[in-house]
Amino acid sequence: MAGEKATPDYCFPNTLFDLTVLEYIVKQEPDAARARYFLGNLYYDKKRSDDGDSSVGNIRKAGCFIHRRPS
Repeated sequence: MAGEKATPDYCFPNTLFDLTVLEYIVKQEPDAARARYFLGNLYYDKKRSDDGDSSVGNIRKAGCFIHRRPS
């Protein structure tokens, strides 16, 4: 999926539309680590931390990590 290869810089999903899109991506591509990462952050922001913990836990189980470039 193209989104997995794109740079995550300046990506701040924060709307209900973003939530819907990320949930759809995760449903279609269970190994989409970046989508799960952004979804977990968005859940946390929307005070749904239990859902966010689950999403982040799934990233760890899959052995997928988001690596940031050094500043």
